Amino acid sequence: MLWSSVTLAVARNKTVQVFRHNLTLLLRRRNFSTTGLYGISHLKSPKGFQSFVDEAIQRSGELVSYISTKPSASEIMRAMDEISDT
Repeated sequence: MLWSSVTLAVARNKTVQVFRHNLTLLLRRRNFSTTGLYGISHLKSPKGFQSFVDEAIQRSGELVSYISTKPSASEIMRAMDEISDT
């Protein structure tokens, strides 16, 4: 039992070390201040998150209004798919 506990502790430590190393490499490669989080330009700063949310809410509202005009079933499905992407 002792060996399995020691082995597990070593494995966990290696996992943590690998995670930290990969995170460090990722942060070195990605300059979020110029590209934005996930490559989305709005997400360069905390203030950008609010702008991103506001635009998503506005676009979703436009799509809901469009759906309420009772277009064809295929147009409704396309609009609902776009809402889920927003």
